Amino acid sequence: MNFIINIVVFILSLSMLVVIHELGHFLTAKLFGVYCREFSLGMGPLIFKYKGKNKETQFSIRAIPLGGFVSMVGEDAGDSELIGGQKDPNAIEEKELTEEEKIILSLPKERRLDGIAKWKRAIIMAAGVVMNMILAIVLFLITNANIRILDESKRGFAIVEENSVVERANITSQDVFKFGKYDYKITILNEQKENVLKEGTVEKEINDGNDLYDLINVTFNLKKGESLNLQANDVLSYTLITDKNEERKFELKTLKNENDENYSFQKFGVGFFTRHYTFSETFSHTFQDVGESSVAIVKALGTLFTKDGIQQVGGPVAIFQLSAQYSAMGFEYYCLLWGLISVNLAVMNFLPFPGLDGWHFLVLIVEGVTKKEMPSKVKNIVSTIGLMLLFGLMILVTFKDIIGLF
Repeated sequence: MNFIINIVVFILSLSMLVVIHELGHFLTAKLFGVYCREFSLGMGPLIFKYKGKNKETQFSIRAIPLGGFVSMVGEDAGDSELIGGQKDPNAIEEKELTEEEKIILSLPKERRLDGIAKWKRAIIMAAGVVMNMILAIVLFLITNANIRILDESKRGFAIVEENSVVERANITSQDVFKFGKYDYKITILNEQKENVLKEGTVEKEINDGNDLYDLINVTFNLKKGESLNLQANDVLSYTLITDKNEERKFELKTLKNENDENYSFQKFGVGFFTRHYTFSETFSHTFQDVGESSVAIVKALGTLFTKDGIQQVGGPVAIFQLSAQYSAMGFEYYCLLWGLISVNLAVMNFLPFPGLDGWHFLVLIVEGVTKKEMPSKVKNIVSTIGLMLLFGLMILVTFKDIIGLF
């Protein structure tokens, strides 16, 4: 049941990103008076359509829930050929034209994408990327407004639960952070065996709850092929020596998980004073997140064609896995993930690669500088080749992700 819910949530989240992106193109096209034939969510065969009475735009849902598009008159070679070859609509018999072709021929030049100023076309092409960045900002704002961080004003104090592992070790709320260097000895104790499992020294400053839990991670740092062979109800006995040479002992019992044979550990029973970001911190961290994630994506793209670059690229399957993991962590972390994906979509779409928004934007700049129009047929052919290459890459990455599941 959870799997089905995760699929539905994933499709809805992905659809939101696509709708927001295409809405940018659609609203700016409408702002400049461009005739929009179709606003589609998804690609491939049509499964649903709606067109209001006396409205010009058909809203559609298509079978493949990856991507979408806004179809504007004057953006493809077919429109240009029709308009260029039929200068006089009255000279054509009605039976030779479809209803859509009649509409196209009746439109004034300023209602076609190829008939408006280049700066307006550039805004329409860039609007999808801008909308994705705005969505990312909103999602990062939600995340940063809800997450809690360690309260530095109460550093050195902790909330120790009554009768917890930490309290029984005589570790108080005032000295949780005072372990700087400590020796440890882990002993497995149960009815069948009693032996020293592992011992050593750790030098690590305890700054927050994660550092305290890292005590377990450090001591369980096994070499390849090693195994602890722990069982449910084994007891791990720790002996810590503080920086003041005070001995503290505590035990962690392994607990059997429900419905499987794995085990987990008892909770330490220690919490830390946390707080929300202030209003100004929320905004500063939000824009910092946007900047850092954008730079990270650009750097990742730089390694795409290296030997191991393709292994770092994730397709729909990998994104679905991350979506399921982050949804379990809480709404704010789910927003964080989809904010990152929205930035990714924005940066990817603005690359000057044939078929993407960045390519159309670049063509407009070149045409503006050279004062020469690139033939619509050439633009369409180049864009089609580019999209085919991108779809091929997506299929390759999807197969890689599927194979990685096994």
